[in-house]
Amino acid sequence: MKPSYKVWFLIIVACVALNLSGRFTVLVLVAYALVEYIEQWRTRKAREKVVEDVLFGWKPKNADSEWEDKGGLTRIRLVGQNPIIVARIAELVERMQ
Repeated sequence: MKPSYKVWFLIIVACVALNLSGRFTVLVLVAYALVEYIEQWRTRKAREKVVEDVLFGWKPKNADSEWEDKGGLTRIRLVGQNPIIVARIAELVERMQ
């Protein structure tokens, strides 16, 4: 994930406008980069958790049932190529965001 250079530019302009020292400007830029990295990491982890929740942990209702349960939710069982298709669609949706 790449940083937002527009925000970096605005931070530099604001620091120059406020007559802040170069060291303080660098400190603000480093702090912003760190916070942005942490936010992007948390967002990526949250997306991965959603995809894992959709794909894994489902138990069949019965031995030959078409349905599966997970904590009070019921859905039709994904068989054959369907889990692969769901994973690929989830990956595409994640890339689009």
